[in-house]
Amino acid sequence: MPIAYFDTAGTAASAGIFIPRDNIAGLTASTELASSEPEINKQCKFLAGFLATLQSTIASNRLVPSSLATALGFTVTKGNPIGVSPGIFNQLFTISAANVIDHSTDSFYPIPVPITGTNIGKGVLKITDVFPDAIAIASAGAISEAGILLPHSDINSYGAESATDPDDDSQSRKWFLSVARYLFDKVPARVVNTTSSAVITKTLGDIVEFTLADNALATTNPTTGLDPEKTTANDIYVKPISFNIQYLLNEQSQTFDVRIV
Repeated sequence: MPIAYFDTAGTAASAGIFIPRDNIAGLTASTELASSEPEINKQCKFLAGFLATLQSTIASNRLVPSSLATALGFTVTKGNPIGVSPGIFNQLFTISAANVIDHSTDSFYPIPVPITGTNIGKGVLKITDVFPDAIAIASAGAISEAGILLPHSDINSYGAESATDPDDDSQSRKWFLSVARYLFDKVPARVVNTTSSAVITKTLGDIVEFTLADNALATTNPTTGLDPEKTTANDIYVKPISFNIQYLLNEQSQTFDVRIV
């Protein structure tokens, strides 16, 4: 079941995470999610809004004194706008999330937040931190307003939990990265005269080792929740995902939106 777009109240065809339209950057009107709108328009607007909202939330967290927003290896960067012609610019978003490969349990998971010391709980990034009104919806559940439903059945295939809790840190960080992987697969890049899109290019980076901070495994006030006795059993890696998105400026209305051609 693909992503479902609601321009008004309705009923969920499948269980998933529902995000109200007004929680997503750039979606200024419910009509943008109407069934009459081309699918590629809705895909590109959600992709851009998802990345922009996630990036701005993490950037704001960095300003908090002693924040560990990036110590746990979850980052979203937004490059400077690059003009390509009058009124048109491209902007590069890159999402990276470190994962622990735990050889002792044959599993992998996000770097856990500290559970002891003065840093306890720091670094948490829940779905509801980014999209405050996001909720888990059951199949056939009521949708009360315009927004976007991301079905568990689709997102789970990219690494999310079977039924993500939007208020759970570890599940949420898996979900964010899984949504990025899902959108990488589903939103096409533009091909002139063939495929319309606001995505100019998209890139899967190489898997690289993630280097922990010196105090990540400290006995006193560690900056992660990793078990220091399992250092040799754990490997940590990161694989960036990038989207280069094109926007169109409207100087008359002093607005801008994704440019889909």
